[in-house]
Amino acid sequence: TKTRKSMSKRARAASLRIERANKVAAEKPQMKLGMRTKSALEILLKSKRLAEVMRAVTTLEVSTRLSEKCCVAFAQAKAPGILYALIRTCNRSLPHMELLHLVLETLTNVAKHSYLIRSVATTKSVEVLIDLVQMFRDKDNIFCLAISLLELIVFAVDDCMIRCASRENLKRLKGIHSLSLRKIDMARKTESGRRKSVGVN
Repeated sequence: TKTRKSMSKRARAASLRIERANKVAAEKPQMKLGMRTKSALEILLKSKRLAEVMRAVTTLEVSTRLSEKCCVAFAQAKAPGILYALIRTCNRSLPHMELLHLVLETLTNVAKHSYLIRSVATTKSVEVLIDLVQMFRDKDNIFCLAISLLELIVFAVDDCMIRCASRENLKRLKGIHSLSLRKIDMARKTESGRRKSVGVN
């Protein structure tokens, strides 16, 4: 019948459009990444479920690592502010530390592009990162990522340097520095003692 023929034509046309879209996506993987980036940001704004948030941040880390265009989209969407707010909700539990690691890697991926550093250097960035450095000074992976990102934005953005140099923040950073020096000294003494023990045996 005419109706069936009409439906058949529409179905074939739709099938061809899908086939063409898939072909374009395969030839231009950044398009897939772009869509995933957008979807991940929407999840972060709406979801409170840790598993969903973890998947979304994993997507953002991958897309910003592989695609400069995704970094630009990330910055234009003001996503750094969303991630800094997410950091504020995290604690020292293992799942949250895994999430923090991904968040810091994502922000670092974007900040590696000099013209995008300002998007990562939000008004909250210095305080959030110093909080992380202080809270996770005994967790090397998070500590190193946070201090490296802080260094990137502080030396690139004058306002961040001023915030970092405030009396309160300098006091906190000096305290962290002193603790780190003691930790290094203890590690050296432990290693020296171990070597002496091995030599005696």
